[in-house]
Amino acid sequence: MTNRAILCFAAMLCTSVAGQAFAEMVDDFSGDLSEYTKAVVLTNSTSNESTSLEMTSFAINDDGQLEFNSHVTNGKAYQTVLLRDDYSLGVGDSLRIEIRYFDDIASGLTPISGVGIAIAATKNQTFKVRENIIMLELNGYGASPFTGRVIGTSFQGTTNQGQKIANVIVEDVTGLFLERVAVDTYDVGYSTSVGDLVVGTYINNSPGLGSAIGLYGDCRATAVPLARLDNLQIVPEPCLVSMLVACGLMLAAGRRRYL
Repeated sequence: MTNRAILCFAAMLCTSVAGQAFAEMVDDFSGDLSEYTKAVVLTNSTSNESTSLEMTSFAINDDGQLEFNSHVTNGKAYQTVLLRDDYSLGVGDSLRIEIRYFDDIASGLTPISGVGIAIAATKNQTFKVRENIIMLELNGYGASPFTGRVIGTSFQGTTNQGQKIANVIVEDVTGLFLERVAVDTYDVGYSTSVGDLVVGTYINNSPGLGSAIGLYGDCRATAVPLARLDNLQIVPEPCLVSMLVACGLMLAAGRRRYL
């Protein structure tokens, strides 16, 4: 193979890989929810599993958004996940969701509900068990001047690693993200029109964590919808994309010199 052919092939390869490294759309909510498995991982009620599952429902509206509905009337907590395992979260990737609408349900009062994203070791979760999972939510509880909070919760095995909390103005939050910055290190945070803000970091070495991804809700009061969500995505770290694009451009420039 000539030098010109080698450079041409390498430039095309870098450009192709860079294209694949941009945001991967997991779900734009234009289809159905058949890839997801629903589970209630915690409730402080006496409800059985089937009744607990009925406390939340999901529907795709005419605008291609997922409506996350809470039907809780007893003031109890129903922490619910909707997970899929046809995508996974690798090192350098962040799982992101856009929040188009959120009902804070009388901000500052209880019971307060939240909605967001989650990663786990498996999409098949056990009723009333939080294990090998990280959950992140926008929650409507807030003390003036704030109207809500962003809350991260992590379980290594069944060990609760505590919460990471930031006070926020609900209307300013445009989305949430959970980034795998190393094999066992995860940042949780939220997005605004200004950019991303990290709320906290977890060191969680649960086997297989990140093999399942999806949505999460901590529902404690009726709200239909509680939130409208859009564009669940996996986004690689920006430096990887920049590096691949630069590689392609340099090789393409070298190719032109050989022509």
